[in-house]
Amino acid sequence: MDLLEKIKKFIRETFNVNIETFLAAIKLSPNAQGYLSGAISELLLKEKLGNDYDILRIKEKWGGKKHPQHRGDFYVRKKGKQSWFVLESKGVKSNSEKWHKLYNYNNLKSFLLKNSEKIP
Repeated sequence: MDLLEKIKKFIRETFNVNIETFLAAIKLSPNAQGYLSGAISELLLKEKLGNDYDILRIKEKWGGKKHPQHRGDFYVRKKGKQSWFVLESKGVKSNSEKWHKLYNYNNLKSFLLKNSEKIP
């Protein structure tokens, strides 16, 4: 089964619609697009870090008392090290990306450094 057939099958089995209806629904929903964008950002980050780092997903619905400083998406540590860090993966909104030309690596780096005081 090729990739397109896998996608169609997933959409049909998960949402009980064809791919055209699914695409129309995604185009109509900025919230759905934002959610998918965030999921894609997390996936790409995990793929990028995967070989050099241990990565554990922090569950959305935590059972029991959650540490107050552990608000993020992943626990991350360099392979072979003891210290874990909490990492939050954020996608960039498309309007902000366009306004600040963040599709350019140097502009993105400059923007992040300029706004670094906003990140505790």
